[in-house]
Amino acid sequence: MADNRRGVRGRLGLLALLAIIGVAGLALWATWWAPSRQPPAAPVAAAPDAPPPVTALPPVKTTPPPLSRTDLILEAEARAAASPGAPSGGRDTLVDRRFSLRIPFGCEGPQIGSGRAQAHYEVDAERRTLKLVARPVDLARHPLVTQSPEAKTIEALETFWVPRPWTRTDTCPPRRDRPASATPTPPSPPTLGLATISEVGASRLRRRAERPYELVRKVPDDEPLPLSASYSLVLEGRLAAFPTGGAIRCWSESSEHRPVCVYAVALDRVAFETPDGELLAEWRD
Repeated sequence: MADNRRGVRGRLGLLALLAIIGVAGLALWATWWAPSRQPPAAPVAAAPDAPPPVTALPPVKTTPPPLSRTDLILEAEARAAASPGAPSGGRDTLVDRRFSLRIPFGCEGPQIGSGRAQAHYEVDAERRTLKLVARPVDLARHPLVTQSPEAKTIEALETFWVPRPWTRTDTCPPRRDRPASATPTPPSPPTLGLATISEVGASRLRRRAERPYELVRKVPDDEPLPLSASYSLVLEGRLAAFPTGGAIRCWSESSEHRPVCVYAVALDRVAFETPDGELLAEWRD
């Protein structure tokens, strides 16, 4: 009987030990595993990213359009009214500005020899040839030069006149059918020009007063001779500067005379074209 009681007590002790271990295991489970079954906490919103710094873009450099006939006329009028003949102080904003000018010629039809015209065309009926000619005039002896600070430095001032500078159109004027005046007066002298400057001692290769721009072409037998045509002398380039500065010089005989103004230019292209823009010949520098 004594042995049976000891066996029972031993089993009871084992069960008590197992119970203690179970309770301890449950406690560990409650401590380590149960929290992981809880729903996750709401995510914390991240702070918004700071906007990137604003970088100022450099200003876009735009090239102004070429000066037109109207631009050149208006600027010359303003310069002449301000201080005729005087070089502008500081750097002239016109220097290096590009320009494009169309000068109509042949508006009265063909002629024989140049006469006083700087640009004209001739027709040879026997040979059936058309000849276009453009010749600048040298103003080195004009008072605009001889009475200016550049008098001793300019050897040639080869100038193309802008005809009828009181108009803004670059086409031939409309023909007027009217009887001749009983007391005709001479045409108004030219007062606005574009000139290339040759300083003393410079090369003469680019001079054109004695070596004009010319085009001779054969007129096909099945085409009529151009006896009432007109053409355009195209001048393109940039405004240059006189030796003492400034892109333009003006001179007037008196306060009662219209000023004569001449731009200094560097020609990049000279061309003959038809009034509708068809290219006939060109010279590039």
